[in-house]
Amino acid sequence: MNDDREFAAVEAVVRGSLLFRLAERAGIVLGQATRDSVPGSGVARLRATWDAWSADARLRVVSASIAVGIVAHLILLAFVPAAVAPAVPKWWWVLVAAVSTVTAILAAD
Repeated sequence: MNDDREFAAVEAVVRGSLLFRLAERAGIVLGQATRDSVPGSGVARLRATWDAWSADARLRVVSASIAVGIVAHLILLAFVPAAVAPAVPKWWWVLVAAVSTVTAILAAD
């Protein structure tokens, strides 16, 4: 696949495959089904609210969510035996939580 013709040929084969056509049709059906559904309208409202926020507000929300999630993860890790605990050290999670907390604080200014 060194030139555009080879890429176009590969794309045509993939798009013509049964699996791709099934996935594409499933996406269309799900898109149409969720457009008028209660969860779909809820997601649309949430998206409109998210788009209305400033970039700073969105950064604060994401940073605070990361920090809260990591703290919850660390609390849950306290109940996991060391033999089956994740290989990532706890100090890494503390560092990531601290960075996201500082980012949320600095984004507030």
